[in-house]
Amino acid sequence: MAIAFTPKHTERYPLHTFTKEEFLALFYKTAQTLGWRVLYMSHAGMIAHTGIGAFTRNSEIKITFEENTAVIQSSSTGGEMADWGKNEIKVNEFLSTLNTTIASSSKEELHATYMLLKEHFVPEKEDILLLPPPTAAEHTKNFFSIFIPNKQQLFTPLLLNINILIFILMIINGADILSPTSESLLAWGASFRPATLSGEWWRLITSCFVHIGIIHLLMNMYALVNIGLILEPMIGKARFITAYMLAGLTSSITSLWWHDYAVSAGASGAIFGMYGVFLALLTSNLIHKDERKSLLSSIGVFVIYNLMFGMLGNIDNSGHIGGLAGGFLIGLTFIPGMLHPDKAILKIPVIGLSILAILAASFFVYKNIPNDIGIYNEKMKELSLLESKALELEANLGTMTSKAEILQELTTTDIGNWKKCIEIMNTTDALNLPGAYLKRNRLIKEYLELRLEKSQLIYKSVSENTLMYDTEISKYEQKIESKVKEFSKN
Repeated sequence: MAIAFTPKHTERYPLHTFTKEEFLALFYKTAQTLGWRVLYMSHAGMIAHTGIGAFTRNSEIKITFEENTAVIQSSSTGGEMADWGKNEIKVNEFLSTLNTTIASSSKEELHATYMLLKEHFVPEKEDILLLPPPTAAEHTKNFFSIFIPNKQQLFTPLLLNINILIFILMIINGADILSPTSESLLAWGASFRPATLSGEWWRLITSCFVHIGIIHLLMNMYALVNIGLILEPMIGKARFITAYMLAGLTSSITSLWWHDYAVSAGASGAIFGMYGVFLALLTSNLIHKDERKSLLSSIGVFVIYNLMFGMLGNIDNSGHIGGLAGGFLIGLTFIPGMLHPDKAILKIPVIGLSILAILAASFFVYKNIPNDIGIYNEKMKELSLLESKALELEANLGTMTSKAEILQELTTTDIGNWKKCIEIMNTTDALNLPGAYLKRNRLIKEYLELRLEKSQLIYKSVSENTLMYDTEISKYEQKIESKVKEFSKN
């Protein structure tokens, strides 16, 4: 997949006593020594591909000329957005081998080599090395190609498009483009322990596609394309989407376990998982040893930098670590099948076992994470229902004509419900709740006790058929009103 910002590294080498023709011969002989394939030759320059191994990312090495200088450029192929220093390594490797070639080559040998190569040169009128640089329109076309699935990359563009589409829909439906509210995020599937553990388990997946503002989205999508365009062709589509989704799940579970009350969203956990897969592959011989050290160092710097940046606040590092660890473990399971692609049993069954193992572990953690806030919210729903019934009864007392009926309803529906509400609040004392909840609970208990005492006075007033308690009942109503106002401020 061609993109306008292909990573590259360029060095200029003075020709000194060499002619352009002699240097073309030197380039060809050096490429042959390195095992590179020279794919294109013309009077204006040459193009070679490194292509060391099946799982080594290829580079395009190009030589052109500017006056008395040779321009040697290494460019990434396959749609990479970052090369982690690979192209600079390739150019330096070429220059180092070039010096050896120069030392062992005479002018006569170079001339003879050039004459042999000349027969295969592309005619000047067809020489792509003489074409003008790409126009702005061509750059734009190349950029938008990252959104279109193709044979090498299917899921990277699809994931990119899905994340962007969901964010656009959020904005259309009123979410703030820079900083969506927690309510908006939750409405679109963000994870929140009380909700996620209260039966809304699907938030573990949907949260991986919801982003907290345009900056969050752009940073994650850049990282996704960066790793996806490299990794998906390397490990294959089935392994890629499996690893992505499972890493997203391990990220969400880790975040859910770590954070009691944080709203969690974003694709970064799944993306960290893909870097974890890449790190796992770097522990094997799937990546050529000449590139392994550089890639390991560069990816390590990326991971450490982002984790350290996450310590500054408002970034879910627990999710990053969970995704990274999950991706690394998943990547390790992929290695045998990639080393032995002829053994089908090492691919699909291993992917299936990885899915089952991650799902089982996630289910176990999910079921064992304490959900005190969720339990509390359920108790508050029950309390609210009892309160509504009691208040409805008090509002309808005037419509009842039978004293026995009034006393019966006051005992069961009114006094009985207020007592049940107080019992519910007493059970919340055993829950691990934030400090703000504790103050709120104190106010609720005081409110309920006032309600109960008022109802008991009403009962006495009806049973004794007297108005002597009316003044005291009015005082309770004032206290209740004051308590409601106090509660609304907190």
